[in-house]
Amino acid sequence: MTRLHRRLLACVAGVTASLLVAFAVVLAANPGCACEPRWLVAAHEAQDEVFAVEQFKILHDRCPRSAEELRKAGITARVRTDPWGRPYVHLCGEDWAVVCSLGEDGVDPTDDICSPGLG
Repeated sequence: MTRLHRRLLACVAGVTASLLVAFAVVLAANPGCACEPRWLVAAHEAQDEVFAVEQFKILHDRCPRSAEELRKAGITARVRTDPWGRPYVHLCGEDWAVVCSLGEDGVDPTDDICSPGLG
């Protein structure tokens, strides 16, 4: 193998390693990627959504009736659905709020994934 071939192989190996590192960084920075389990995506999104519900409660002194109401109030940009395509369920009390996905089977409460309660 000539010196030129060795240099070329070293360059290709370096570029390959750099691409692998960049790919790993992109995957780590994108929690909604297809490689993450759906239940984990639902847990993260429910936690984000509960803050929107709390903001709505502060502004309107009540729980939102739907995710669409959060969007219409300008609190969220879109109606967020869980990884199975169903809207999140909002549950509220006077001093608490919880957001849940009904999970893969869509039946309450067999495999629900809920945010920690805020209040």
